[in-house]
Amino acid sequence: MHFNSGKRILTRNYDTRTIYYTDGRLDEPMDALFFMKNNFTNDNKPPEFKGGVRGWINYLEKKLEMPGRFRQIFGPCTKGTVVVSFKVDTIGVVSELNIDKSVEWSVDMETLRVFKRSPKWEPATQNGKIVSYYHRHSITHVIN
Repeated sequence: MHFNSGKRILTRNYDTRTIYYTDGRLDEPMDALFFMKNNFTNDNKPPEFKGGVRGWINYLEKKLEMPGRFRQIFGPCTKGTVVVSFKVDTIGVVSELNIDKSVEWSVDMETLRVFKRSPKWEPATQNGKIVSYYHRHSITHVIN
């Protein structure tokens, strides 16, 4: 997700390579063959947050706060993208959080705090069986 002054600008779904803009526009995947490489078929699905992508965006917009330390150290016109990898297990719990790309520890910790407190997701299924799923997500924080 990319934020500017605490407002979401766009959301990038790395699984489908789709970009969702706040004005409702949608950029389709650049590589149509991507779906053929993916093991998920019509009977299979990745995990889903309650309310789908819109529900996840709403959750993050409500819960994420700009750390004062980040604002104080870097000042206006600063942006940083945190990349988080995590697992959604077979009962829908988010675990195994890892910062793959750090910005500054206070921003990293705020991001982890919100992910750790995430409500349960609907688990992924593959070939009709509930499975754990590893996901990567980016969040861009912008100070004006």
